[in-house]
Amino acid sequence: MRARVRHFQPKDAGANLVLDARYISQSNGTAVTSWSDRSGNAYNADQSTAARQPIYETAGIGGQGAVKFDGGDVLEIASGYTNLLSADNTYSVMLITNFSSFSNQPVILGQSPSFFFEYGNMTSVYYYYGQGSDFRTYGTSNTVMATNTSYIASFTKTAETSGTLYVNGTAQTSFTNSGGGLATTPSRSADLILGGYTNVAGFAISGYIPLALFFKTELSDSMRKRVEQCAARSWKFSCN
Repeated sequence: MRARVRHFQPKDAGANLVLDARYISQSNGTAVTSWSDRSGNAYNADQSTAARQPIYETAGIGGQGAVKFDGGDVLEIASGYTNLLSADNTYSVMLITNFSSFSNQPVILGQSPSFFFEYGNMTSVYYYYGQGSDFRTYGTSNTVMATNTSYIASFTKTAETSGTLYVNGTAQTSFTNSGGGLATTPSRSADLILGGYTNVAGFAISGYIPLALFFKTELSDSMRKRVEQCAARSWKFSCN
């Protein structure tokens, strides 16, 4: 049973974006110029500027592959911000992170000035989503984050004004929407940034990302747990 869970593929759960560092075919310590999307949708995460390229470590987290960002690195998913959002305002997103340090409230995944995941106040996972100056805040996690520790953070957006954040499989605080709901269609076509929220590394992270998943649907609770537990076992950390 453990083997079947561990080797379950996010694409089988309907993932539209699958960045899985175990499948990067590079030597240890080499620069990542393109992280291939395994969903079949070609949402590859790219970086052509050498100074902003993260590196690949073959045993970065739990003996498995991971991409390491140094606080100035970002990867860019062309038109990902627009194309990965669903027309009915439901979606799910998951990321594994392991940070070496916190600074400048680093953004894990976003598009200026919008965020999918941000570490706020250097210690807690925040989830933000917004367009332009009309900012929507969905809440703060209960879990206090530690450096050099692996977490899987998941968000399932259930409707225009509601959603739930999970950290290592545990639901966090209830969420309120400080705006008036999210636009069904983004106001602009834009790239999605992994490791920051602009392509010039503003608020960039320091540490590892071994996995990033995006689903254009709200995952069922049982499917969310299955994907989370599979990922945690693959990179060898605990998840409820």
